[in-house]
Amino acid sequence: MGQHSDIRTGSERCKKIGLSFIFALAMQSKLLSGVDVIHHKFCVRFNAPDVKFNLMTRENLYRIQTLLELFLLTVPMMIVVSSVSNALEWSVLARLAIVFSAAMFAKNLSVVTIFAIRKFIDGADDPPMRPRTSLQKMSRVELEAFNHMQSYLIEPHDDGVDNEGNTTVH
Repeated sequence: MGQHSDIRTGSERCKKIGLSFIFALAMQSKLLSGVDVIHHKFCVRFNAPDVKFNLMTRENLYRIQTLLELFLLTVPMMIVVSSVSNALEWSVLARLAIVFSAAMFAKNLSVVTIFAIRKFIDGADDPPMRPRTSLQKMSRVELEAFNHMQSYLIEPHDDGVDNEGNTTVH
């Protein structure tokens, strides 16, 4: 953000660079890329709209956070903990750290794999990597069809036959 072409003066650049600590803290705690309200308040408060700074879109923040966590946090942590524990002795805390790191690694690797499949195999231009925190609105027909499918899966013997012998499919 400190090198963006829209930043004209040195004082404005210093303000943006001064945000790096708050930015890093919000990214590490997964609040900036994960919660829409916090992202909006951060962008408004520090005058860093995602229209002006492409990095500040929630999707790009989530992508960066996932890749950094995958390659710069979980993998080095597993290497360090396992090498130190192999040299000394495996403690309960070391085993717990390896299990936690392996779970984070598996989660991040699966998110990146699904993104790669959507992008390169399905051919989507800009597929989302970030899970959505808001509900997607369904049309009335889609909602009714979903309810019928759900009721059929719950009770397949009750096919919803009315008095005339029509099922829910008719």
